Amino acid sequence: MKSSATAISSSCSRSRSKWHLGWEWPTKDSLSAREVNGENVDYQKAIQGGPLAHGFEYYFGDDVPNFPPYTFIENDKVVTVPTVDKPDRMFGKFGKMAAGWKLADVMPEITQKAVAYILDKTEEEAPFFLYFALTAPHTPIVPTEQFLGKSSAGLYGDFVMEVDGSVGQIMAALEKSGQRENTLIIFTSDNGSPARDGSGQSGPIGSVIENYGHYANGDLRGYKGDIWEAGHRVPMLMSWPGLIEPASVNDYPVSSLDIYRTISAILEQPFAGDSKAKNDSYNLLPLLLKKEDNTLRDRTLIHHSYAGVFAVRQGDWKLILSDTAGGFSDFINPDGFGIETAGQLYNLAGDFQEQNNLYDRRPEKVEELSLLLDRQQ
Repeated sequence: MKSSATAISSSCSRSRSKWHLGWEWPTKDSLSAREVNGENVDYQKAIQGGPLAHGFEYYFGDDVPNFPPYTFIENDKVVTVPTVDKPDRMFGKFGKMAAGWKLADVMPEITQKAVAYILDKTEEEAPFFLYFALTAPHTPIVPTEQFLGKSSAGLYGDFVMEVDGSVGQIMAALEKSGQRENTLIIFTSDNGSPARDGSGQSGPIGSVIENYGHYANGDLRGYKGDIWEAGHRVPMLMSWPGLIEPASVNDYPVSSLDIYRTISAILEQPFAGDSKAKNDSYNLLPLLLKKEDNTLRDRTLIHHSYAGVFAVRQGDWKLILSDTAGGFSDFINPDGFGIETAGQLYNLAGDFQEQNNLYDRRPEKVEELSLLLDRQQ
């Protein structure tokens, strides 16, 4: 039987791989939609380059919460043509929005769409794939009234709790539809947090730590976009009743890229990605099923920061080719970090917080990892 694929999302990162910068908005003239805040978009025509052009059968979401046009999109058409200017008091870049648009309504709306999609499925139907991209806890930080004041970490904490609430609704829908026992759930994120407190629907970098003592990235060093671990080490939680052992923990380095090859293995379908993605993606299925597999222990992972600082990791060793963080930490430390070496070398097994720079003391490891990075390019 043919499986169905649906994307319900509110893309929330300015990464090129996100659909909100992949949409090819039809325009009334030669200028792009972004050049004039979407005012020259021909909303009567279909939007190209979106999820429907990449294998999904249905899409519902918005472009991006803090960029125009502020309106929902269903498949390849806007639900409501944006006809009014975004007010200055509302978070985000100036542009057109649908009348009555409220930023706080986005996550509840996409959550309900996802729930409705799941409840429309039964155990007898073909398998389905649902990509549900939450807008929270990215800016604009706009928890609904239901969650205001529920946490002890300000508006940011309230918004994180709303994420929990949305995930809970998805789980409940799977239970109600009879699909829970036969569904693999993957919950992860694309990058670490800038730890904003939510003031002005955003807040200064690190303010949720300073004002509420809430460490959004745990004990990891840095913030979103950094080459340090807080920039890209994020939770990846998986649940698959009867197959993944409850409360089991993986200590091997894995990447969100591995989802591609893993799903291909589960479906017993050929890997459809390009050659580079094929080389970078690993099949996690043996790991999930607790079968012996040492291929991940010493795998090579290449990282890069917001500003293009590169790092290479193999096993417990991580080499950073810069004396900076290359991300949000640089914004609040314009004078640098007092790192006196040309690069940074850490052994994450004994230095999880990246405090003991071994760059000058282990030149042979620096050379080894540098050559490894060169071969990967």
